[in-house]
Amino acid sequence: MPMLPKHRPAGWTTLAAAALTGLLLSAGALAAAESSAPGAAAPAAVPSPSPSANRWWAAFEEPELDRLVQRTAATSPAAARSTPAVHNPQATLPPSAQVVLAFIGMRAYGARAALAADLADTLAQERSALAASAPTRDTGALLEEITRRQQATAAIGQHYLAQRERYAELLAQLTEAPGGQAHASLRLALTEPRLPQFHARVPARLPMALLLGRADVRLAQLEAAQWQRLSGDGAGAREAAQLLSGWITPMAPAWPAGQPTAEQPPSPLAATLTSAAEDVAQRLQLLQAAERRCAALAATVHAGELELQAARERSAAGTAGDIAVAERTARLLAEVDALVAVRTELAVAWVGLQLSLGGA
Repeated sequence: MPMLPKHRPAGWTTLAAAALTGLLLSAGALAAAESSAPGAAAPAAVPSPSPSANRWWAAFEEPELDRLVQRTAATSPAAARSTPAVHNPQATLPPSAQVVLAFIGMRAYGARAALAADLADTLAQERSALAASAPTRDTGALLEEITRRQQATAAIGQHYLAQRERYAELLAQLTEAPGGQAHASLRLALTEPRLPQFHARVPARLPMALLLGRADVRLAQLEAAQWQRLSGDGAGAREAAQLLSGWITPMAPAWPAGQPTAEQPPSPLAATLTSAAEDVAQRLQLLQAAERRCAALAATVHAGELELQAARERSAAGTAGDIAVAERTARLLAEVDALVAVRTELAVAWVGLQLSLGGA
C-alpha cells in the first residue's frame, strides 16, 4: 500500500446528515454497469457478506471506528436523526451506518488532502529545478503551466480539507458522550489519513436466505403467516421457501425453475422476496465492480512506484535530472489519489450492501 504523508489539518465546520446519503449515491453513480454470469452449481462454501452477524463494520478492522459505533448506539441521541436511505428514501439510516459513512468520508478526504499537499510540494520542487536549469525557449511556458497546476492543486486541497472537516463535524455530532470521551476517540481517528478500505472478502453471490434480515421481507412473512392461518392456503409459503433456497448473483434472475407468469402471478411474499433480491443484486454488482477497479488501479500505482524508483536511480547516476523525478512523482500522486477515490467507492459499496441486507 502506498504510504501517505501525515498532514493533519484542524478545524471543523457544519454538515447536514444528508451528506451521508450523498456519499452513498456518489459511489453508486460512479460504478460501472458490469455483470457476472451465474454458476451452474452452488459452491461448497459461500463467504459471508459480514464478518460478524452483529458488527458488519468490523470488516474495516478499525478499533476507533468500532468504539465510535458502539458508543453511538448506546449513548448518542444524535444518531437517531433521520437520514434518507438509498434503497428507501422514506427510511432512515441506522446509527451504525451513519457513523461508518461519516468515518469513511473523513478518512477519504483526509487522505486526498494529504496527497494534494504532497503534490503542492512536488510542484514547488519542480518549479525550483526548472528555474535553476539552463533556460530554453520553452522555460517560460513551462513555468506558467506549473503555476496553473499549483493554483489548481491549492484549490482542490482546500476543498478536500473542507470536506474532511465537515465529515469530522458530523462524526463528532453523532458520537456525543459525556466528559468529552467521544471527542478524544475522534481525535485519535483523525490522526491517520490512510486509504479507506475494508478487509472482508467480496462474495461472488449470496444466499437468498440473507433477505430474511430485511424489514420488508419480515413484514411480508408475517402477513403471509396470518393469511395461511386464516385461509389454510400454504402455497405462498412453499413458493417463498423455494425462493429462499436459491442464490443472489449480480443481474441474475431471482426465480428458480417454475417462474410465475401473468396467468400465475407470485404470492405477495414471493414478490417481496424478488424485489428485495433485485435490490441486493444491484448492490452486490456495485461492490464487485468497485473491487475490480481497485485491483486495476493498484496495479497502476505499483507500476508507477517502480517507474519513480527507476527515475531516482537515473537521477543519482546523472543520466536524468530532478525535473524528471518531480514529474514522475506528480503522476504517481495523481494515480494514488485515483486509487483513494475508488477505495472509497469500495468501502461505501460495502455499506450499501449491508443496508440492502437489513444491516443495523
